Amino acid sequence: MLFSFVCCWPLVVARAQLSQPQEALRTLSTQVESGRVQSIELIYFPIRATSDYRMAPERLEKEYLYKITIRELSLSVPGTALRTALNRTAVVSSSKLADVRWGLTFHLTDGSVRKVYLDGFGRLGQIDDSRASFRGRLYEWLRQLTAPLK
Repeated sequence: MLFSFVCCWPLVVARAQLSQPQEALRTLSTQVESGRVQSIELIYFPIRATSDYRMAPERLEKEYLYKITIRELSLSVPGTALRTALNRTAVVSSSKLADVRWGLTFHLTDGSVRKVYLDGFGRLGQIDDSRASFRGRLYEWLRQLTAPLK
């Protein structure tokens, strides 16, 4: 019994060290890679369009200017690039509110939905219901995909 406890203890500690946004991104990445995402909706409000008020996720959902739907994720070029981008993105918890400009809605095969929002600089946002600070390739993927819409 003691051996079993010692063997499993490091795994429990390593898992406990993941923040809620890190765990959410890891799970989302796994869902994308395993083909459990049916489609993705990307909404976008250009960075150049300024406002006196912060663009919260709820406001972006109502006031976006562009919407792109990607179906058959595994068969699309953006889908392949997204898998790479998610694997090369890191997130940490943040208390800061973001002025979000991109929103991603992942529709899963089981009927559930996952959401990710990023600000115009790709630094702050939200994954599911957790505020987060982002670093990595997801921002670059979004910029590439929406470049013609500026």
